[in-house]
Amino acid sequence: MMSARSIRQIVIGVTMALTSACGSSSPPDAARSSVPTASHRADSSSAVTPTAGSELPDERYDVWVSNQTPLQLRLVVNGSAVQDIPGSEQIRVPASTIGPLPWDLTVEAINGTPMLAFRVEASSVGGTASPSGPFGVRGVGSRIDLACGRVDAWVGPPLLGPMRPESAPPCDPYESSAGLFDTDWIHQDVAQASTID
Repeated sequence: MMSARSIRQIVIGVTMALTSACGSSSPPDAARSSVPTASHRADSSSAVTPTAGSELPDERYDVWVSNQTPLQLRLVVNGSAVQDIPGSEQIRVPASTIGPLPWDLTVEAINGTPMLAFRVEASSVGGTASPSGPFGVRGVGSRIDLACGRVDAWVGPPLLGPMRPESAPPCDPYESSAGLFDTDWIHQDVAQASTID
């Protein structure tokens, strides 16, 4: 029959062996892996943001030009001719065919005389909505009123505003290559904002 001393020595030996095999009393690897480390947290929060101008804008940025004059006009974006606009016509140019933002947009007469111009950036078009209120939209555009009609260009919601004035500058400067015409006082650069109930 084993003595109490012998039994105690056996228990101590077994305990030491188990401690050596299982390691310290810290949580097992499976339990530790469920807690994200600092490096994991950093990786999960560092989503790649596209470089500005690397993506084509969607249809909200389509360019509209309403030519209510008999003049032949031209849409120019960032210095490149995009499309001619016949008299008494309205055109829509898909944003995806123009290229990445920002755009410096100009409508000019076919002889090269500028009529109106504005800049389009990613923040130029947008909308807000609230559960208890109307949906608001914004865009950007410009307008010129002449004796022979009105020219509107816009991105986003169409331009609103007053009727064409009865007295407006002549169209002559846009019909020939003679001379330039200062349009500062007759065109409107519009940061359009409106609401839809």
